[in-house]
Amino acid sequence: MGAQMKKFKSMILFGVFFFVTSVTLSGFLASPTFSGEPVKIRMAVALGTTISQLMMMKPELLKHNKKSYDLELVQYFGSSPQIPILAAEKIDIGWLAWSDMSSAVINAGIDIKIIADCSQDRDPYWSNAYAVLDNSPYKTPADLKGKTIGVGAFGATPDFVVREIMKKYGLKHPNDYNMIEVQYPTVEAMLREGKLDCGNFLNSFWYRAQKKGGLRILFTHRDVFNPNQEVMHVARTEFIKKHREAVIDLMEDYIRVTRWFLDPANHKEAVSLASQRTKIPEEAFEPWAFTKMDAYKSPDCLPNMEAISKGFKWFYENKYVPKMVDTDRYTDLSMVIEAKKRLEGSK
Repeated sequence: MGAQMKKFKSMILFGVFFFVTSVTLSGFLASPTFSGEPVKIRMAVALGTTISQLMMMKPELLKHNKKSYDLELVQYFGSSPQIPILAAEKIDIGWLAWSDMSSAVINAGIDIKIIADCSQDRDPYWSNAYAVLDNSPYKTPADLKGKTIGVGAFGATPDFVVREIMKKYGLKHPNDYNMIEVQYPTVEAMLREGKLDCGNFLNSFWYRAQKKGGLRILFTHRDVFNPNQEVMHVARTEFIKKHREAVIDLMEDYIRVTRWFLDPANHKEAVSLASQRTKIPEEAFEPWAFTKMDAYKSPDCLPNMEAISKGFKWFYENKYVPKMVDTDRYTDLSMVIEAKKRLEGSK
């Protein structure tokens, strides 16, 4: 009898526990007022007309910021410096070129995923250019034998474009031509002063130089990589696992802001906001920003995966990494796709 009574008491206690737990949990799940702290998302951004770095300029379009997520933008002037920062988990979302992605994944062993577009090089949009003086004798890249070419960054796309196009003309570095790393704002002056024979221009600096005249484009990135995913947004895989819903909300806001900046009806205000964000005069952006004279930005924030795969293959075949990146393994577009569905379903 004593054993049965103990068993009965245990059953009663278990029943009470189950009932209280069930009621509490159901109330917890059903409560419309419950919300946890927003997830801190540290996102690396590039200066210029990249949409991610302009997001905070349109806070009314960030419907989920300070609610499901709390966005912190961190400025970087290159993609390569983000590799150790991603490895140290100091940022959650970065922007990388396919070359840097390859190095991060294969050489550094960082577990990251491609999650969204940042900027692309494709017809008929802008392609980063390599220019010479208009009165120079250089008509093709072959004419640059023995000359000095200034590139924006070693170990990045500007560097690879020069090596690849010169290779097509039978010229190899460093025996047949010289390459030096030059900061983009100084390229024009160095070219006009004769310190460079050919210089690498971003669109903002090229349109500024065009006002003075006297320069012409000899070749572009598109002559080598066409089309090209210049940079894409990547996120740490562990962060995605923990905070997928917050990332989807961020992607929804990202698409909303991207479409706003790309809308010609908003051009004047978009240029003004880019000027405020970068501290660069509006007239420097007015002729080209957010138009076909700018880099292409997907209105759905979807990267060009075929171009990325070709980039991974090129990087591997040119022996920069010991094996090729498995594109499928290191890509997760499900969040930006879900965000697009949500956004368009809410219309």
